[in-house]
Amino acid sequence: MAEEIGKMENVSGYLIGMNLGSYWSIFVEKQIDRKKKELDSRRPLTEGEVARLNEEFIVEYTYNSNAIEGNTLTLRETDLVLRGLTIDKKPLKDHMEAVGHKEAFEYVSELVKHNLSAMENLFAGYINSSLDMYLEMLREDA
Repeated sequence: MAEEIGKMENVSGYLIGMNLGSYWSIFVEKQIDRKKKELDSRRPLTEGEVARLNEEFIVEYTYNSNAIEGNTLTLRETDLVLRGLTIDKKPLKDHMEAVGHKEAFEYVSELVKHNLSAMENLFAGYINSSLDMYLEMLREDA
């Protein structure tokens, strides 16, 4: 990292005098820009590539999120659990956390896809069930 920062300092004279946090921020920003350009050069991605990338992301995201909370599943075990398998000698709680995390991620992804907030979705469901109950009462009274 120090070499990269040094290269950036030589290339961008305006960086002289900045603190390490600022150097780091610019360094990370440049890395992201480089990776974004590489990704853009590979576009358009096929449906299969997008599906594979999404699957890998969900597995790694689920593993990392659950590991922070003390889940004992390894990355490979998390992948297997998300494919519907169970892992011998691992707590059921760990299996349920992994599956629940994936389902929650997919739920939020669907909300984003349809531009719905979680509150809008819950509210719409509440109104729908309330209307069903109201209509049922009207039918009973008729």
